[in-house]
Amino acid sequence: MVATLIGTSVGSAEASTERNITPSPVLDARHMPWDQRLDLAKEALQESCSITELAEKHGVSRKFVYRQEQTAQGALEEAFAPTPAPEERVLFYLPVTKSWLRQLILGLVLICHSSIRGVVELLRDLFDASISEGPVANVLQGAVAAAREVNERQDLSGVRIGAHDEIFQNRRPVLVGADVHSTFCYLLSLEDHRDADTWGVRLLELKAKGFHPDATIADGGTGLRAGQALALPGVSCRGDVFHAEMDMGEPSPTCRTELSGRSRPASTSMGGWLGPSGTGGATTSPSSWLQHGRRRPARSGWPRMWRPSRTG
Repeated sequence: MVATLIGTSVGSAEASTERNITPSPVLDARHMPWDQRLDLAKEALQESCSITELAEKHGVSRKFVYRQEQTAQGALEEAFAPTPAPEERVLFYLPVTKSWLRQLILGLVLICHSSIRGVVELLRDLFDASISEGPVANVLQGAVAAAREVNERQDLSGVRIGAHDEIFQNRRPVLVGADVHSTFCYLLSLEDHRDADTWGVRLLELKAKGFHPDATIADGGTGLRAGQALALPGVSCRGDVFHAEMDMGEPSPTCRTELSGRSRPASTSMGGWLGPSGTGGATTSPSSWLQHGRRRPARSGWPRMWRPSRTG
């Protein structure tokens, strides 16, 4: 047994001498300099010796040698690949990070007006990124504080005509204000009430940012108009066109265009459709009511607007 062990030892020593390999001390491959990685990849591609011998020579694992070889091989294939067609040519490379994905989510919602589910589907189909609706909502909620700081620094002195109205979210009023010229929304406040005090407080906050328009446009809301009279005395509040059209029955230009040249039976004409009960198609049209200086007859249970539905 001793002779066998000695013989084996001698054979191993001779084999090591023949290969002329001097094992290097074991190194942390993560800290290997780039030039040594390059030399290692070149030797692996030349196949002058086995991967095991290279791993022993450089003091790294065989897995690390294989990885460097694959990296070098991929770089060579990319360098000598045929030129792609113009429409398939890569325009630029985009480093996708978590921070960039958060920016994309905000852009999709705020610029493209995408829904949260739409954001989830786009990230899944185009970026192969699996994300649920909850994290998307958290990203949007996390941007509220930063957006509020930006909004507080806005200079509203350039707003000449403001449009004010009230919308509702989950049965709670939302006070809205927008610049008519630029459509910039300078007020979007969820409130518990829409009375004069609430409108007055919000308008005073806007006034502190330089808001002093020549006039505003609003409907006949008593709270809205009373609040403006308190906060912005001397600023006129003009009535909107929508409610005037609805009260007088005059169709909008879009409606006139859609109805022009369209033939319909007398019983189904717009005049007959809107006419008082019992008059049928002989009813005068809303335009005739305006020409004769008369208001449209009171109606009960009729549509609130005289506009064709846009389904096409």
